[in-house]
Amino acid sequence: MDSGRYNKKIVNTWNFRIISKKVGKSISYSIHEVYYENGNITSWTKNPCRMFGESINELEKDLERMARAFIEPVLDYNDLSKIIKRKGK
Repeated sequence: MDSGRYNKKIVNTWNFRIISKKVGKSISYSIHEVYYENGNITSWTKNPCRMFGESINELEKDLERMARAFIEPVLDYNDLSKIIKRKGK
């Protein structure tokens, strides 16, 4: 029996990412929470994120995390939808 396959650790993470979505002839951009399992995108928030904090310091930290989204490549909404559909089959 191969016990190695049962010992795989699942790593779940998330971050803020910019997602582009084509609507008609225009493209809109918004920041969303994107969720990963072992580095693979599994889902994202339906609605764009808002900054929030119960203190000025928390609000500043939220803004810093969101700002990191500008360092990462922009994700395309249609590409993400195709990835999720393929995983569901």
